[in-house]
Amino acid sequence: MRDRLVNFTRLRDLRTSRRLSQYDLADMSGVARSTITRIELGLRSPNAKTLAKLAGALEVSMDDLLLRPHRVHENETEYQTSLATTQKAIVALKEEELADVLDYIRFLRSKRK
Repeated sequence: MRDRLVNFTRLRDLRTSRRLSQYDLADMSGVARSTITRIELGLRSPNAKTLAKLAGALEVSMDDLLLRPHRVHENETEYQTSLATTQKAIVALKEEELADVLDYIRFLRSKRK
């Protein structure tokens, strides 16, 4: 199984705090309910496109779904705009390009250890 990039407990918490069922989130995000179930159970790690769709539907940054603490930014509006631009770019990528992005993220994370 791939490294778990998503904090599945956080995904469930964000969804339930908005009083959304998995079916609701599936409708809002375009991600299959079965995929959401598997992510929340820790059985599947979503690709970047799925991650962007879930973050967009929940109106949170992708950082909020990743396994890292929320960061404080001096200019939160600029930061949120940058994240939204990044999310749109990720959604537009082809599967092969998404795989390369995830490989690069793993590479960067491995350098920090």
